[in-house]
Amino acid sequence: MSLKAQENASPWTYGAPLFAKSPAKKVVMFAVAILLLFTFSYFAVDGWRRLQVNNFLEKARDSYTEGKLTEAKRVYQRVLVLNPASADANFGLGLIEGTKNPGRAIKFYKKAAALNPSQADYFAFTAYTYHNGFKDYGQAISWIKKAIKIDPKSSSYHATLGLFLLHSKRDDDAIKEYKKAVQLAPDNVVAHKKLAQIYKSNGLDALAANHKSLIKSINKVEEERIF
Repeated sequence: MSLKAQENASPWTYGAPLFAKSPAKKVVMFAVAILLLFTFSYFAVDGWRRLQVNNFLEKARDSYTEGKLTEAKRVYQRVLVLNPASADANFGLGLIEGTKNPGRAIKFYKKAAALNPSQADYFAFTAYTYHNGFKDYGQAISWIKKAIKIDPKSSSYHATLGLFLLHSKRDDDAIKEYKKAVQLAPDNVVAHKKLAQIYKSNGLDALAANHKSLIKSINKVEEERIF
């Protein structure tokens, strides 16, 4: 074959690509292979870790439900070793600390809220703990309002805010929140009871009687549904 013919020949003319013996090409191909292997390994390990975390979270929740708090705490802590950014594990540890150590509970709830700011319960439980553990009504009101901002249609959150406001001697504001609660859930007996109590204590007997009547109607419907 002439020199010109060789120049115009296909790379496969001789049965193998002419670049097959190029050291530079071999290095590139080896690097690509290593990169692909690393990527595959990363996703494989990450998938295994996610599966482990989910299994441990389920186990921890079951232990908590069964009252095995020491076991639940141990498993939640194991989750955080695998995934320090687990909002669920932080929230679970907050529940375990509960009433025994409200300060630590609040730290876990706040960490959970920071990791997953779209979960209203994390903010709500922070509010509950400020209220029940420290009687810090200012912080309680602030945090439950954050929960309401995330889930404005929650009747229970509005009723909770009403309670906090009531304990802060802000009856008028409490009434507004309880009214929102029953607007969102007309069968919210707790909100009706609180409205009846507030109206009764302020001499508004007719309004109080109205809510007591509604409570009876709700309870009657519930009894008929059950029996």
